[in-house]
Amino acid sequence: MEFINTNNAEAAVNWIEQQPLLQQPDIIRVFKQILAEKLEQNGLTAELKELEEFDKQTDVYEDAILDEQLALLNYEMATEDVEKNKKEMLQAAEGMRAYAIECIVTNASNAPEMRELAKKIIQFEKDAGIYDAENWKGI
Repeated sequence: MEFINTNNAEAAVNWIEQQPLLQQPDIIRVFKQILAEKLEQNGLTAELKELEEFDKQTDVYEDAILDEQLALLNYEMATEDVEKNKKEMLQAAEGMRAYAIECIVTNASNAPEMRELAKKIIQFEKDAGIYDAENWKGI
């Protein structure tokens, strides 16, 4: 009410911007409702019509906030999926590495194929930035 009574739009906007983002459109609507009541009490009907555009702009602002929040949630979920997939790939690479080393060391019947697989795994690890020569010291 203080902002409306003092007609200090800049202070009102600054205060609204300090409020939680998702609450801002509702706060704006309350301000608009109070302002509309004051205009009506003072017989300023022409100004009341101008507030209709205000409602549309508030809806656009709210939609933008919701779109931004949705995009943020989608980004967070995608990031979690990438981390999960990365972890699964690393575990798979560890398992393949252990199997390839075991086959090569024991000179299993598939040792030549495992040497080729080992080269590919090593290259994958280097490309992924996770190569550690200690992991391959067995061969």
